[in-house]
Amino acid sequence: DEHVGDDGSYWNLHRSTVLLRPSPTPSTSSSSSDLIVSGCTASTIYALRGFANSTVSRCADTVVVAGPTRGVLRVVDCDRCTVVAAARRIVMTNCLETTVLCYTPRPPVWVGDNRSCKFGPHNVAYEGLREQLEEAGLMEGGSYGPNMWNAAVDIDRNFGQHGAPGSPKGEEDIVPFSTITVPPPEFNVRPLPVAPTAEYRLTLSPSPRNALSSPSGRPPNDENTHSNGRNNGSPASSSSAAPGPANIYTHILAGLPYKLPPDYHASVHARLSRVASIRSKIAASGLSGADLARLEHEIDVGFKGWLVGRGEVQTITDLMHS
Repeated sequence: DEHVGDDGSYWNLHRSTVLLRPSPTPSTSSSSSDLIVSGCTASTIYALRGFANSTVSRCADTVVVAGPTRGVLRVVDCDRCTVVAAARRIVMTNCLETTVLCYTPRPPVWVGDNRSCKFGPHNVAYEGLREQLEEAGLMEGGSYGPNMWNAAVDIDRNFGQHGAPGSPKGEEDIVPFSTITVPPPEFNVRPLPVAPTAEYRLTLSPSPRNALSSPSGRPPNDENTHSNGRNNGSPASSSSAAPGPANIYTHILAGLPYKLPPDYHASVHARLSRVASIRSKIAASGLSGADLARLEHEIDVGFKGWLVGRGEVQTITDLMHS
């Protein structure tokens, strides 16, 4: 049976969307429970709280965006999943075509038979995340250690198929960099269904080191909601000056707590620049009202087709009904 817990436990969800909003004030108690996502298919889970340990297991075609994990994040027996998280240690076991976008101060560990799996840098930002990271010990005073996302170690290669200690042979014992990283052109930051307050937007400088003006560097709610009509909290906060779609991505870049590698930042920058260029060309085209309406209709049809192709229609519908 489906299970949605207030403490971050989600079992056997199918084609569902769950949103656990950030706590208004991070506290030790908020990161004392474990995140458990098990047996879910074709679902999207936003668990934006701090956790002691996290486990994503036996899931397929599912996206999990988790708040900081103070201990170990385990991704086990998952197929075609995406997991976004910051954790002290990350272990991937027996997964297929699964991507982990992360911050971790220690090399991720591969165990068992992982096929076509990839790692990439952490790609989400939301109000309260920095405080959660401080509480989890993954950031201190805005500073943090190197992100080891691209230094994964294959335990079976290092220590043998049965885990017996052995002598590393050299570079061949490290999972090859090119085979386990998300290519920069395929990388993007991820918007979240949590509206920022006006006060939070003001903290995002128009030209931080992670914003569009520079391809490198780092810049300076409330309850559990389940899509199937179960809403145990208040709706996301809103502001009268909500940003447009392009600005949403700009704000995410500005709010990322961890520095993106230059090639990944440049890739996101290039994508947003292309969108801005198209908008400028349309604005300067001199199209009549009727022509603009036809253009908007074609864009709308194409966008809906893209949503269907990506399987995102159900996610958006669930969030609208939350």
